[in-house]
Amino acid sequence: MVALRRAAELGVLAVETDAMLTADGKLVLSHDETLGRAVKGEGKISELSAAELVRMDAGVLFSTDFAGERMAFLSEAVEFCKAHGILMNIEIKPAQGHEAETGRAVARAVSESYAGYEGVTPLLSSFSSEALAAARLEAPQFKRALLLEKMPDSWKSEAESLGVIAIHPDAALATPGFVQEVREAGYQMMVYTVDDHNAGEALLRLGVDAICTNRPDLFLDQCRGR
Repeated sequence: MVALRRAAELGVLAVETDAMLTADGKLVLSHDETLGRAVKGEGKISELSAAELVRMDAGVLFSTDFAGERMAFLSEAVEFCKAHGILMNIEIKPAQGHEAETGRAVARAVSESYAGYEGVTPLLSSFSSEALAAARLEAPQFKRALLLEKMPDSWKSEAESLGVIAIHPDAALATPGFVQEVREAGYQMMVYTVDDHNAGEALLRLGVDAICTNRPDLFLDQCRGR
């Protein structure tokens, strides 16, 4: 949550975060399926309860300045972003074997949280076609995006079958030819993860719509100029 608070202070209008299911069916924010790199602990998110996870330190491995920061629930992040008018790109991050279950859970939680809400609604994204398909069935009213870490020959048919509006590739895939191909196919593009100002500028000149970054402070003036 400290990252979301900092984003709001900077005036960020959109954030990306990953939602994963715990063993007892709660949705927490976690990029990694296994603890130990970002969160100080052992085991897998999918094998631990929410109560166990929130007792672990989710800040100290990044910096001692954030020691004591706990893992956040998706519901907390949603309420914060709604209160501050921030668009959420919620990546459905399923543990192996929990693709459809996680897709349904995220879509259901988002549908309930945004019921009757008149502000900006979230985008659901995932590397998992199974998770996106399940999310689409559960809550078809939310827009979706397909994440790509490599270049599958079937990306167009996959995107069409999932009804996505955007393709989110690794920045290394964002060649001039691929950017043009995506745009000509009628999709928007956000690339990840770009923390270099010059690289971001080059990608924007290529025609990408957005970049995902860990350093919004470097890009805010650049983006506002557009």
